[in-house]
Amino acid sequence: MESLAEQFGTAAEFDDPPGGIFLWIKLPDVVDTQKLAVAALAAGVAINPMNQPYLSRIALRGFQNILTQRSGRDLLPSICRELCGPLVAEHLLADIDLLQDKGLAQLDADTRHRLLNQYEKQQSNPFAAEVAAWLRGEYVFDPACLTTF
Repeated sequence: MESLAEQFGTAAEFDDPPGGIFLWIKLPDVVDTQKLAVAALAAGVAINPMNQPYLSRIALRGFQNILTQRSGRDLLPSICRELCGPLVAEHLLADIDLLQDKGLAQLDADTRHRLLNQYEKQQSNPFAAEVAAWLRGEYVFDPACLTTF
């Protein structure tokens, strides 16, 4: 833990767990976790260089409040505006039922094209880029990623 604090300072977010063999560390987006994984393995440390999807950050930001205070829909507009910026937040909030409840397989071609065009216009925003990638079919679930015991 001391080494993490020394190497990353306040740039890395982590807690000192009371025990266990795993440590969850949130690094700044500028850190190339793939390169870090290679360097860490060479030093005898295995890491999972998972990138946290941007859209899940919306839920993570409001998780504690959702459980303790009110429904997520009440929090969603302010969290979206804070994390995504006003324009992308407006699109996400307007499209939430299509994106969340309908799913990619159930979108007709015209709706999918309209949404893709809308989010691709905001490619510099990582939240919009992630939605556009999903609409292009770049996020396909791979059952091989599941671990069975």
